[in-house]
Amino acid sequence: MRRLPYAAVRGWRGGWPRNQPAVLLTLIGVTVLFMVASGTHPRWVPSAWSVVLVMVAGYLLQLRYLALYLSVLGVALVTAAIMRGAGNGPAPGIWVVIAVAAVLVVGFVRTREVLGVQGNTGQAMLVDLRDRLRAQALPPQLPAGVHMEVAQLSANGEGFSGDFVLSSVRPTDADVHAMGGEGIDWPGALEVAVVDVSGKGQAAGTRALLLSGGLSGLLAGVQVSRFLPAANAYLLRQSWQEGFATAVHLVLDARTGRFSVRSAGHLPPLRYEAGTGSWHVLATAAEPALGLMSVGEYHELCGTLGHGDAVVLFTDGVVEARGRDLGYGVDRLTGQLARHVREGFAGAAAAGAAAPRGNVDDDRTVVVVWRD
Repeated sequence: MRRLPYAAVRGWRGGWPRNQPAVLLTLIGVTVLFMVASGTHPRWVPSAWSVVLVMVAGYLLQLRYLALYLSVLGVALVTAAIMRGAGNGPAPGIWVVIAVAAVLVVGFVRTREVLGVQGNTGQAMLVDLRDRLRAQALPPQLPAGVHMEVAQLSANGEGFSGDFVLSSVRPTDADVHAMGGEGIDWPGALEVAVVDVSGKGQAAGTRALLLSGGLSGLLAGVQVSRFLPAANAYLLRQSWQEGFATAVHLVLDARTGRFSVRSAGHLPPLRYEAGTGSWHVLATAAEPALGLMSVGEYHELCGTLGHGDAVVLFTDGVVEARGRDLGYGVDRLTGQLARHVREGFAGAAAAGAAAPRGNVDDDRTVVVVWRD
């Protein structure tokens, strides 16, 4: 999975400088120099440049120190105007721009303090969460003979999505015995869950972040048959008024090709059979979505994935289109995927996520799992 370069945002993780009085005094000194230069050489140092000082102060100072600094800056601007003499002061529009900038910066800093974040740590924290959410999509090491690709596009190009993917390799019997535990089902198998939280983009992103953290602890940690019921119980405990999610859960044994699929209100996966060169829908049972009602068990669909076969998991944003039925979207997705069969499905996930070119206002996720 491609990792995005966030070094520029992560470069400085500190909050506001600890010695706020020292920063305030430094800014006041710079402001005095600016006042003198603007009062004596207004052509070279116009008053409008004070907007930069307002922005810098908003980035470095806490609210109480910022209010004091803006008062000093206001006095400095008036003093500079007096030094220029009558008729040489800034245009009325300049005063309006400076005042609006000051109000916006005060509002931004106040919001930052209410949230309890300092400096740029809030942005860095969101970037960290987004990175961690995306990192859960692929396990550190896939079982031999199995390949997996993940492609995700958020609604309208936003940074956060209501879709997320979790994957893990289940412990082997040797791992379980080494930890003093009992045997586990599907030892060493690849386990993948695709979850689509209600809503889209940033509106669903916060719930997706919380839900992904809870469900990642369940994946490969409970019996395969208990994953969706446990996820459903977890979501019900959140008591979100608008909160439900659909999910599809795949487990694949790399040695034998045996697989298991369960769905919670999610669209059924696609399967490609290399022997016949055909695509068909895996008809999973119609089960309720997560977070709507208590469900004791989600029915299982079993099968065997042969060499060269593939399973494709996707969210509804990939196949839904205004004025079209789902069959049209599935056919378009299948056409995009079929172009990559000869390449061993490399690039198929990205092509599938981009299939509905006109449907950019919904989150889209495609996961392709195939055997050599």
